[in-house]
Amino acid sequence: MSDMTSTEKKRRLILFSLLGVALAVSILLASFFLFSPEKPSATANLTSARTDAISGKAGGEGSEEYNQKLKEHDTRLANDALKSGDGETYMRLMNESGRSSEQLLNNIVTSATGDTKLAQGLERSRRLLEGKGAWRVHGGGFAGCVQALMPTDFFPEYKRSMEQEFGAGSCIEINIM
Repeated sequence: MSDMTSTEKKRRLILFSLLGVALAVSILLASFFLFSPEKPSATANLTSARTDAISGKAGGEGSEEYNQKLKEHDTRLANDALKSGDGETYMRLMNESGRSSEQLLNNIVTSATGDTKLAQGLERSRRLLEGKGAWRVHGGGFAGCVQALMPTDFFPEYKRSMEQEFGAGSCIEINIM
């Protein structure tokens, strides 16, 4: 060992230092993977009174089959409500569906920019329309908007409030005949 040159000593020091750093990084990464908390699935908290109506007719709660049956059930109820002129039931179902989209899809706040205007619009709609109409996200993510139903005579007040918050032209009336 005494006949090692100083250059060889430096090389060995650098090599052992690099091995030590590699070992430390490996231990750190392994600890992140082994000891990080498990994230719940996106459908882990899927519960509602609607689930009672279709229990036992699909796979377990949160499964793809279950979610498909739930969607078909809600669509059938909404169609029946529209056909029979039951606006109250339709608006209740629309609000339930909207809450589900808002809470489970995570597409209300634009992740790229952190833009919360859609969330603000939904909250303002809730405050304005609770007990009078229905509201939900439509096309969430980058180009989402609030879809709202209300009595025709309430629209001017709703539009005034929304445009006060989001600017002129941000609220458009669409009549479905």
